[in-house]
Amino acid sequence: MKSRIQRAIRSCGLLGAGLVLALLSGCAALKPADKQDLPVDKMAGQPTDTYTVEFSDGFGGNKVYTGKIDSSNPTVQMALEQSGAWRRYRAMDIDLIRKVAGKYQPLRMPVDSQPSKRAVKYEQDYALHAGDRILVSPKNNNPLAKLLDGDDKR
Repeated sequence: MKSRIQRAIRSCGLLGAGLVLALLSGCAALKPADKQDLPVDKMAGQPTDTYTVEFSDGFGGNKVYTGKIDSSNPTVQMALEQSGAWRRYRAMDIDLIRKVAGKYQPLRMPVDSQPSKRAVKYEQDYALHAGDRILVSPKNNNPLAKLLDGDDKR
């Protein structure tokens, strides 16, 4: 009887240790499935006085608008108006991608839109810096898609 209990305890301990080891070693190598990769090499060749607005239609098609940074100090709202984003999409997901000096991974700043006002939230209307990228994609309000995607609330 005692040997059966010891064997069961040893088996559970080894199984638990193996499970912890598998979780700790494998998770760091996996990429998150819900975010797209941020290619740093696209931003390396950017001219110093421009920003880009990239439109994604959800089917792999992308369109790019390039704007100049001049003395008017453009913001995210101004860039979306100039690029025609409000005419293209009523509701959209917006991310500002900014290269930070000394960091390999660029900074991703989500921007919430207010479709009824055709504007971004005032506190998230960031000033644009040279080389900034604004990623715009249509917001999917389909209940089935929300269920499958996990309904990401930002």
